[in-house]
Amino acid sequence: MSLPEIVCWPVAAAAAVCVIAVTWRGRWRAFGLWTALAIVGQAASLQMIDAGPGIHFQRYRPVGELLSGWRAVYPALVGLQLAAVVVGVVLNGSRMRQVFAWRVGWWRWGLVGAAVVLFAAPVGGQMPESGGATGAWAVVGLLGDFAPELLFAAAVQLIHLGVIVLAVMAVPGDAVSTAAARLDGWLGGEADEARGRGGLDRFTVGVAIWVTVAAAALNVVSYQRHPHVPDEAAYLVQARMLAAGSLSMPEPPVREAFDFYLMDHREGRWFAVPPVGWPAALAVGARVGAAWLVNPVLAGVCVLLIGLVVREVSDRRTARLVVLLAATSPWFIFLAMSFMTHIWTLTCAMFATLTVAWARRTGRVWWTLAGGAAIGMVSLIRPLEGLITAVLLGLWAIGVGGKRIKWAAVALLVIGTVLVGGLVLPYNRALSGEATQFPIMKYIDQNWHEGANALWFGANRGMGWELDAGGRGHDLFDGVVNTALNVFSLNIELHGWAAGSLGLMAIALVWGRRRRGEVMMLAVIGVIVGVHVFYWYHGGPDFGPRYWMLILVPCLALTVRGIDVLGERAGGSGRVLLGVLVMSAIALVTVFPWRASDKYYHYLHMRPDVRWMAEAEGFGDGLVFVRGPQYPARAGGSIGPVDGHPDYASAAVYNALRFDDAGPIYVWDRGDGSREAVMAAYPDRAVWTLEGPSLTEDGTCKIVERPDGE
Repeated sequence: MSLPEIVCWPVAAAAAVCVIAVTWRGRWRAFGLWTALAIVGQAASLQMIDAGPGIHFQRYRPVGELLSGWRAVYPALVGLQLAAVVVGVVLNGSRMRQVFAWRVGWWRWGLVGAAVVLFAAPVGGQMPESGGATGAWAVVGLLGDFAPELLFAAAVQLIHLGVIVLAVMAVPGDAVSTAAARLDGWLGGEADEARGRGGLDRFTVGVAIWVTVAAAALNVVSYQRHPHVPDEAAYLVQARMLAAGSLSMPEPPVREAFDFYLMDHREGRWFAVPPVGWPAALAVGARVGAAWLVNPVLAGVCVLLIGLVVREVSDRRTARLVVLLAATSPWFIFLAMSFMTHIWTLTCAMFATLTVAWARRTGRVWWTLAGGAAIGMVSLIRPLEGLITAVLLGLWAIGVGGKRIKWAAVALLVIGTVLVGGLVLPYNRALSGEATQFPIMKYIDQNWHEGANALWFGANRGMGWELDAGGRGHDLFDGVVNTALNVFSLNIELHGWAAGSLGLMAIALVWGRRRRGEVMMLAVIGVIVGVHVFYWYHGGPDFGPRYWMLILVPCLALTVRGIDVLGERAGGSGRVLLGVLVMSAIALVTVFPWRASDKYYHYLHMRPDVRWMAEAEGFGDGLVFVRGPQYPARAGGSIGPVDGHPDYASAAVYNALRFDDAGPIYVWDRGDGSREAVMAAYPDRAVWTLEGPSLTEDGTCKIVERPDGE
């Protein structure tokens, strides 16, 4: 039995038993039984999915694998759900017809249904190469692999949705009214409708504390305080350099033996090439040996800012629901667990938005100077998102979608943006030699080909990665496929609901009245999604649609609006809200332990083994050579720096910044003669050799050679 099954099943089973025990006596018994079935059913459907630590989009396992051996219990449990739903619909047919007899037009039903089912599975299998099948033939090729899996995945989603609907319908009307009244009191009700009234409250602060604790715990238990995505290793090394007061360190004596992804050299200096904004924040934690805590703390701060921003444009109930949905979102929480850039980006964007809202409401202009600085920081973290944030907030500040703020406030917003964002020019000059050339762009041009990482369409776009939708080159078809893959990820990761995450958003947009707030949020989503169509990569399966992180709050707000719209149609939002809370609670006890153990534990086969081995084995000041697979040479005879992942990259992050400092020195044993050069450079150090997880049978790091043949 796999680790996810060992972790996920006991939690799900315990939760189901607790629900039954609490609801067994009284009018909530039927609700409890349906909810327990939903918990067990979602746990079973998750075990039918192939996600795992490899880099691929999750998809359901082949039918033959699902029906073989003990794994057949999982489709059997989902089949039990289906049978229960059929019986439940038959017994409650007349009542369901009354509840769902809405005259909204067949096309509206069709749009909502499409949002629920069309993104239940990732598009296609192996994408066609650019320059090969295009147009209609490419679409036919994709659908040939996509359609069968989509039908199965959509059916599973609809079964789960049916269980939840029957669960909330099983609660007697007076019990729902009582529960709804309590929920309204808990969420703030309708007593405080004025926008901008009141600041932080205990509810939002409590949610923020939960987010920080949950993300920190996941980082310790699942991530093991160790980088897993290749970018994260470079971020951590760069943060340590900044914490030491420098942008670079002296180049190692045999550079190719210490090379890994996003590390470059120039004029005898060795440095990381990512934009400086995120490593600068990470350096605060690195300074005190707690870089792993930075994102969890920022996520808690981000929740506070989200609550304040939504409170500026809506009522207290909506703000509390939005932060509650954020706190139960796998997308948000698992990014908060990681060492990735996106939580810091969202935090800065939320602060900038809040300052513009405050300037509009209070007339005070100085807030926007700090808001501009936050926009500038976004540009230092992720330049494209910085540009998008500057344009969207700039338009909002001058009156598009709301009242214009004072021109003095607009000027301060621009000044703050320029002052902080302009720091990129000396940073670029220091590392790339040119103020207008980003180090990361120069690095990719040199190690792959010119224009590989540039925005827009072109035959030279892309780095040849396996998950690149069209291989090398990027066109509109690739952009559409990338968008579809990210919408699929959003459907899975936004809420973690077994019934999919997009249905309520679709209801808000299709059935709700067009209010300015919804139009603005839809516009924000459209701009962010639309701009990324022109980028060659979709972001991969790491942490959901991470390139779209700035749409998190609009998506959550539209979900809350969908609750209200559906409630109006169903004769009250009590049952709808109850169903939403139940689905989010089920996600907490099924999706979170499953994701933490199945995907992000040793994700991409990165492991902190050498950290433990150094203490247990006493590497001391030794040279520790790390072996991995032997990669074929690229054009020109070079081996790409990304090829050291995961074996050497897992060890390289534990090197001292200066390669003559005390402590073990981890070296990439490339098998190209560099080993002898390193040993000549360090003749007095004992030599160890490790085989990385890519080479060992059990996927762990092992010592194969000790000093003096011990």
